[in-house]
Amino acid sequence: MFGRGRIFEKLRPLFGNGTATTDGALHRRRRRPLQPAFRRDRLSRYAELMCREADAVAASWTPGREVRVDREMRRSALSAVAGMTFSGDVDRPAVREVHRSFPIVLEGTLVRTVMPKAFDRLPVPLNRRFTAPPPACAPSSTRSSPGAAPGSAATTTSSRCCRPAPTRRPAAR
Repeated sequence: MFGRGRIFEKLRPLFGNGTATTDGALHRRRRRPLQPAFRRDRLSRYAELMCREADAVAASWTPGREVRVDREMRRSALSAVAGMTFSGDVDRPAVREVHRSFPIVLEGTLVRTVMPKAFDRLPVPLNRRFTAPPPACAPSSTRSSPGAAPGSAATTTSSRCCRPAPTRRPAAR
C-alpha cells in the first residue's frame, strides 16, 4: 500500500487527518466527496477564474514600477484558490489575513517537517511568528468543500483566519 511518508506524518498534527495527509481507506473515504470538484466542467470554470486573477494582477502593474514577482504570483494564486474554495464572497479582511499568514504558515510548516521536534519549542523568531495568534477575525465566510451541498456536513463557517492553532506545551519547571 502506498504511504504518504515522513513529511506528511509531520504535517498531520498541523493540518489534521484531511485528504492530503491521510493514506489508505481513510484517504479514499475523504477523497470521494471531493471528486465532483474535478469534473471537466468545473475545471474549465477554475481555468477561467485563474485567467481573470492573472489578468487583474497584470493590470495592476504600471510601467517603471518595480514588482516582486514572487509576491504577485502568490497573491494571484491565493486569490484564485480562495475563489475556487469558498462559497459566496469572502470579505476583504479575511483575504488580507490569508495573504499575510500564508508565508508564515508555509515557512513554519516546511521547517517543522525537516527539523527535530525539539526545535518547535525554541524561542527563535520563526517559531514566534508561527505560533503567534492571528489578528481577531469575525466569522467571515462559509467554507464549502468542493462539490458539497449547501448545509451539508462538509460546509463549515470560518471564525478564525487560516492559521493552525499552536500546540500548547506545559511550562518547563
